[in-house]
Amino acid sequence: MNVLMRQSLAALLLLFSIQALAEDLYKIIDPAQPTQVAAGKIEVVEVFWYGCPHCYDFEVYVVEWLEKKSENVEFLRILGIFIDQWIPLARAYYVAEQLDAIESIHKPLFEAIHKEKRNLNDQESLAKFFAEHGIDEKAFNDTYNSDAINDMVKKAFVAGRRYQV
Repeated sequence: MNVLMRQSLAALLLLFSIQALAEDLYKIIDPAQPTQVAAGKIEVVEVFWYGCPHCYDFEVYVVEWLEKKSENVEFLRILGIFIDQWIPLARAYYVAEQLDAIESIHKPLFEAIHKEKRNLNDQESLAKFFAEHGIDEKAFNDTYNSDAINDMVKKAFVAGRRYQV
């Protein structure tokens, strides 16, 4: 077999390997899910959990992509909630969202969990963490226990199932 034939065969095998890998990594969501953005916009949804080391590692790429994304792209985050123990961190994200504090909380919360190895899995420790970042503890606690946050957590749980995560 000559060099050109070997290179062609190698390229063909690589192509088949990539296709097989892609089929294992990606799944068509059927039925397609409704979007939350206006007509003509593209919705990109990230399902994540603060306790996930892969989500933490991937965050740098999300931030980089967000700085470059097209104007017609709307980015939404949904908290993955697979077990009850994940609910406090889901609530924390939605509290930060409600208190307009995502910028001051999102990255520090990831880092506190993964770099500092802090245990932030309950309302009390999260309230103190938010206070360290300038959020009033009473405002945190009132929001954490609100009907609005309860609804957001329920919607995230349902969305995770609908997206087949």
